[in-house]
Amino acid sequence: MDATFDIRQEQGSLIVSASGSWERAALSGTPSPARALMDAALGELSGNGQTPAPSSLRFLAPDLESWDSLLLSAFNSVAREAVKQGIAVDASALPDGM
Repeated sequence: MDATFDIRQEQGSLIVSASGSWERAALSGTPSPARALMDAALGELSGNGQTPAPSSLRFLAPDLESWDSLLLSAFNSVAREAVKQGIAVDASALPDGM
């Protein structure tokens, strides 16, 4: 399954969800879904001019088949920015080791 992501706001919380195969080797030669995930999530964290900034950030990984440091780095970048903005981060739904 291709690497996919979904970013949405629910009741003041930004939900960042990743599914599929997020291994660097499988994604080489394609536009970076990790960069797209980071850009979209960081835009939402800042309020994006259209919606208010969220009060919390939740990471989900439904149907995540495989992953390596590519996805970890993307999630970490988004989480660091959230913390800088005083936004609570919940990564409890991610697989062990993530």
